[in-house]
Amino acid sequence: LAIIKIIHDSGLISRAIRKVIIKLKKKFP
Repeated sequence: LAIIKIIHDSGLISRAIRKVIIKLKKKFP
C-alpha cells in the first residue's frame, strides 16, 4: 500500500510540475 501511495503522490507532483512548466512556457515563449 505504501508503494502505491508513493506512486500516486509522485504522479500528483509531476502533474503540478507540468502545470508550472506550461505557465513558464506561456510567459517565456
